[in-house]
Amino acid sequence: MILRDLVLRSVELTPDAVAVQAPDTSLTYGALDHLANRLAHKLRELGVGRGDRVGIWLEKSAISVAVMQAALRLNAIYVPLDPLSPAARIRSIASDCAMRVLVTTHKRSEHILSEGALAVICLWLDGEDGEWASIRQLPTASLDVPEQADDVINYILYTSGSTGQPKGVCISSRNALAFITWAATTLGVTPVDRLANHAPFHFDLSVLDLYVAFHAGATVCLIPDGIAYLPQRLVRFLVQEGLTIWYSVPSALTLMVGAGGLLDLPDLPLRAILFAGEPFPIKHLRTLYQRWPRPRYLNLYGPTETNVCTYYEVSTRDGAQETPIPIGLACSGDTVWVRKDDGGGPCPVKRVS
Repeated sequence: MILRDLVLRSVELTPDAVAVQAPDTSLTYGALDHLANRLAHKLRELGVGRGDRVGIWLEKSAISVAVMQAALRLNAIYVPLDPLSPAARIRSIASDCAMRVLVTTHKRSEHILSEGALAVICLWLDGEDGEWASIRQLPTASLDVPEQADDVINYILYTSGSTGQPKGVCISSRNALAFITWAATTLGVTPVDRLANHAPFHFDLSVLDLYVAFHAGATVCLIPDGIAYLPQRLVRFLVQEGLTIWYSVPSALTLMVGAGGLLDLPDLPLRAILFAGEPFPIKHLRTLYQRWPRPRYLNLYGPTETNVCTYYEVSTRDGAQETPIPIGLACSGDTVWVRKDDGGGPCPVKRVS
């Protein structure tokens, strides 16, 4: 099993189930499969093959998800990019990772190409314009590509660069699947689940949203970037879409509690609330947990290189403490240890039951 097989397996089992619910369109697993294959044919026409980097500089959309799948089907590597990034940053990343093709919009491609020579091909997709006319004529059948080893890089996530030059973190199929399989099993995800995708695609939280859904044949519901921090809109989205699993940074949940009316709902469809990326202030977590004790609450922790390496499940006893909840125990097959400040061996670990 490799990363690209998750969608292909769900195509075989439930082709008519909705895979991606997005602002631009909704795609069943069968439709996602066909679109990914057409895009893969187009990328291959542009010379994309094993190990080539395919940048994705688009708004969050079902199309973006299909481009990711297209790259994987060519044994290529996709690089999701912040749609709000200036052209200079995108040019820097494109050069750093030797990007072969940049999938973007016409306007963005002009910004990229007008600032001097850059060895990257721009494939621009703008609604009914761009390359869609030719892409629709391409085959929906899968391409004949060699099998891929599970330790080959599948995608690259770039750090913010807040402490210097942005750095590309290379993630293999085996790396990603270790986390995805653990998360899907721990949460007991089934085809009836509806997972929220709050994080942008260039942020590693989105890996759980997308691929845990694909692992189970469930639906991932893309939250538009424009409402990501509008608490009332987020709560309305949660209810309207009947979301069952939520994963975001705690600050988004804090806004939903304080200004979004999350506590005022007559019922909550969520059965699991996950958070990561920053500490969850215990005051706000306690308020949320006391109002809605039924869902499972999981604090996830880890660097981009591992996605998540530890987790902690909140329980009733955590409501009495005043300090932040712990990062918990190792997961995803990882080994976690603490080294002494003097650079010596690992410190002994004390388990609290």
